Order: sequence, then C-alpha cells, then structure tokens
Amino acid sequence: MKVALIDSGIRKDLLANACVIEDLVVEESGNIRPRTKKDGILTAHGTVCAQIIERYTDSVEFCSLQIFRDVSESATFDQLSAALRWCFVQNIPIVHMSIGTTRAQDAVLLRRIVAKMFGNGQILVAAYSNSSYVSYPAQFGGVFGVSAGHGLRGIQYETDDVRKDMNFVASSKHVVITPTGDKQETPMANSFAAPTVTAAVCRILKRAKSPMNACEVYYALTGKKAEPMRPDFIEDAIIVNPSNCVLHRPFLFFEVTKYVNSLKELSDDEKENQSIVYIPKKTDDGNPEDDISRIKRLLYCGDGEGTKARERRL
Repeated sequence: MKVALIDSGIRKDLLANACVIEDLVVEESGNIRPRTKKDGILTAHGTVCAQIIERYTDSVEFCSLQIFRDVSESATFDQLSAALRWCFVQNIPIVHMSIGTTRAQDAVLLRRIVAKMFGNGQILVAAYSNSSYVSYPAQFGGVFGVSAGHGLRGIQYETDDVRKDMNFVASSKHVVITPTGDKQETPMANSFAAPTVTAAVCRILKRAKSPMNACEVYYALTGKKAEPMRPDFIEDAIIVNPSNCVLHRPFLFFEVTKYVNSLKELSDDEKENQSIVYIPKKTDDGNPEDDISRIKRLLYCGDGEGTKARERRL
C-alpha cells in the first residue's frame, strides 16, 4: 500500500517493516528532487508519523516528501502545493499530512489541487492545527481531518461530533522507537493522531476488492454515510443550468470546463467522472429532468428541503 508522507523526511533505519520507495526533497521554490546525504533529516516528526502508521498495518510503501528542512518544522506554500501536485500526478492512493496552514490566502489556492485529488479518488488525511480551530487542508470537505482525542490509545478513533463533516478524533498515544533504541510514548498532539486514521485507511484499502473513494472509505471506517457539508470538492466542473440562471464566472470559486442546459447533453462518462453543478428551474420539485444516480460528484443548487452537495459512487 503506497502512502505519501509530506513532512520532515523518514529515517529508513528506524522503520521495522515498512520501506521508503521514494525519498524526495521539496525545495522552497517547489522543485522536487531525490534526497541526498547532504539533505539531513533534522527532526523526528516525519519518522514518528511513519512509525505510527507501520505499527498498525503491514506492507506499507512510503513516498517521503521532505518539506521541513530545519528544526523550525515550517515550510512555504510552494513546497506544500508542489508536494500535493506530485502526489496527484503520481496517483498516490493515500496522502498523509500531519501539517497544515491557517492562512486563508493559502487555502484559496490549496483547495483547487485538493479538490482534483478528491475527484481522482485519492484519500487525504490531514492533522488539524494544535493552536487554531481552522486549518487547511484538514478543513476542506472530503479530507479526513484529524484531532487528538483524550482517553483514546493505540489505533482507536471515532467520528468528530463537533466538527462533523468527514472529521475524526483519534489516539495520539503510541509507542515508538527513538534513534537511541529506547521506547517512547508520543505526546497528546493532533500530528500524532492523524497517523492513526491513515493506518486505519490502509487496513480498509488493503482488504478492498475494488477501488474505494473517500466517502466509501469513511463509511467503512465509521458505518456512517459521508455527507460533505461544504462544496470544496467541486473543481473543473460542468454547469448544468436548465433554469437559465445568469452566472458571473469571475465570481465562481471553481473552474468551469463546460456549460449546458440539460443533463441529456452529457455523456455517461461525464456523469460518472466529472464534477457537475446542477441549477434547477424554480418550478422543480427537487427532481432534475434526468436521472442523477450515475453522477459521482454533484453540487445541487436547488431550494428544495434537504438538497446538499454530495459525493456518490455506485
């Protein structure tokens, strides 16, 4: 199971069973290259996250993207976005980030690549900030945002009933091996709770007989239907506008690839694989003029009770 870990780098010698198949450095400019001996791993953060993941699942193949280059454990927006783009192009099934940003201006640009990855069927797990309620990409709909939970240990996790959406509260208490060979328990921190969920996702996908998207994985983990509360997952969308509502494209938060007046103008492939924004006529009773059951990513913009953005896969 391939897992991309965007962090401070992974010390291979401290992993018991997992291996590192890609050992990369993401420079401040966003350039990505193989890590060399000169590129030291100066903090244990990424290694500890990898140790937690491998502790609860087997046969993990890590793609390490080192964006933290010094003890400050900070990175630029260009580094984080470049790492995510690399994961998107390489189609890495699980992307782990015990990191994030609280800057709203970063969120605007991050949302686009995160939405593309979500639409590609990739699973993103991200820790929330320990010091701020809002942080990205954990805050985005479709991302498994994780906070540390009191009283939880090992691979224990539960749904986050405060943040709701597709968020989790998970254990951050794990025993890992230090560089000196000693055993040490990780502290209460969101960054060490996120690997718990990533390990649980690995378990689900390893047992799966066919590819699973984020909503299907969420259901397998929790037994609850995933209902993203925000339409963050919409990007490169087709607008279906039978209402002929006037739209001002510069004010849309997503890119538009096509504009039609009826679902009948779309192919089956477009219904199954494209994000679709549906704007019904005001006289609609909540049912579009065509079957919507094959639409995978739908943002329904009607006034009917209970209409909402949703992600669906048959």
